[in-house]
Amino acid sequence: MFPPITRTLTLECDALNASKAAEKGALLQARQSLNVCGVACDTHCFPPSGGGPDPNDCHTIAEALRSDSQTIGDVFTVPTFLDPGANDTLALSFASCTAFFRNQVDVDLDYCRTDFASVVDVIAPNCQDGQNAHGGLCIAPDSFWFVQ
Repeated sequence: MFPPITRTLTLECDALNASKAAEKGALLQARQSLNVCGVACDTHCFPPSGGGPDPNDCHTIAEALRSDSQTIGDVFTVPTFLDPGANDTLALSFASCTAFFRNQVDVDLDYCRTDFASVVDVIAPNCQDGQNAHGGLCIAPDSFWFVQ
C-alpha cells in the first residue's frame, strides 16, 4: 500500500589514539579492570626467625618502583588467574629480596607502583629476626590480592 521509506545515513568512524579518546571522554577498553590503588592491606610475618631477605635489598626494589612510577607511570595491571597464558603475579628481585604482587580474583587488577613500594618498605624491616620472622606478606581486606 504505502511505498517503503528509505533514507541514507552516513556514519564516520575514526581511529583515536589514547589522548584523543580521553579528550573526547571515551573510556574504551578491551577489558575492564579493578583499581586497588590506595587500598590498605594487613601485614603478617612468617615465623620463625632466620633466612629472611636483607631489608636494604628490598628497599632497592622499592626505590626502583618509585622511579618507574615517575618515568613509565604509577599504575600497572596484573591479569586475572583465569586468563590462559597470562601471569597473575608480578615479581621483582634484587640480591636476597624478591617482592611480588599476586592477583587472586577473576578480574584484572590495577595497582600503583608507589603503593607497592610502600608495602615492601614496611614488610622488609618489620618481618625480621627481631620479630621472630623471615619475611612476610600484606593481604588486602577482601583477599583479592597480596604483596609478599
